[in-house]
Amino acid sequence: MSEVKTIGIIGLGLIGGSILKALRARVAGIRIIAADPREDVLQKALDAGLADETVLTAGLKAPGTPFQRFRDCGIVFVCTPVGSIVSTLQQVSVCCSGILTDTGSTKARIIKEIEAIPDDYRPRFIGGHPMAGSERSGFDASSATLLENAIYVLSPARGTREEDYSTLETLISKMGALPLRLGGEEHDRSAGMISHLPHVAAACLTNAAHAHDRSGILRSLAAGGFRDITRIASSNAAMWTEISLEAGPVLEGILKDYILRLQDFKAALARRDEAWIREFFEEARKYRDTIPVSAKGILPAVPEVWVDVEDKPGVLAHVTTLLGDHGINIRNIHIQNSREYEGGCLRLSVHSREDGTQAVLVLTEAGYTCRQVNE
Repeated sequence: MSEVKTIGIIGLGLIGGSILKALRARVAGIRIIAADPREDVLQKALDAGLADETVLTAGLKAPGTPFQRFRDCGIVFVCTPVGSIVSTLQQVSVCCSGILTDTGSTKARIIKEIEAIPDDYRPRFIGGHPMAGSERSGFDASSATLLENAIYVLSPARGTREEDYSTLETLISKMGALPLRLGGEEHDRSAGMISHLPHVAAACLTNAAHAHDRSGILRSLAAGGFRDITRIASSNAAMWTEISLEAGPVLEGILKDYILRLQDFKAALARRDEAWIREFFEEARKYRDTIPVSAKGILPAVPEVWVDVEDKPGVLAHVTTLLGDHGINIRNIHIQNSREYEGGCLRLSVHSREDGTQAVLVLTEAGYTCRQVNE
């Protein structure tokens, strides 16, 4: 791996901000230049000591103009919306001869467009996609630990030098992520199935409930499992519109297969085929149980602690005070009076699996019955 002394990051949203924070927390001796169209975000990065230099990109359209200060960067992360990645890469390559990589959720088209550039002008590009996320967006939602133990796909383009790949792979590892080499088309099929389709399905389920919720009763009943399985429907609508259109050709095929499976289930119901329906659920259960519970994935997991409590005054204050005294911050509290599968309890969303483990220890010692879920 060649030594990288200066790193550029373009776009300080959830992913770009998390890369910035992870680099500053985990990689010593580097200079970081951050670019974003929002002046307030750049100021936050400077005030927190995360960036050494910032570049305001708003209103700057001439090729290369905003990115002259990236000329000495050994690596530049392009973390812009997926639709503007290629144009941004082309602008940066005018000024910078270092390794360029992106963080877009689709890869094949971007790689194809970069490979179409003549050899003498083609950037030293390696496609990238950190397979981690959050239902929240923006710089304020970013975290130095978002990429920790998350798969980070790296997709080389034609002509990518192995030395460049090794350099980027090593940096990704230092950030706490797990690099995985994957071709662009295979990446797009995989991301389509485990990220793009679930977002469509969650939105569809939510919209179906909304259409039938004439009295408002469904909103109350949805506080249980329905709320959990549709949580990602709260994701940024503009971003997912762009991702869906970008992933369209692959996503259409995946949706076709998904719809056929729903139609098969509907047909089995119509003929009251008990054996087929049982096998349908059994097959899903067996595969679902093989999915690791402790690894991070492309869809955000929210660590929760479920605490059985008595229905009496002061319980909520006691629980929150106990956790606060031990430095455990609670992201959200849901008081679950009734659920499909569990008795009444408090559901406490925390920031990390480690916080959840500590919360269970503290509350158990205080006499509460509790457990950590969604690890």
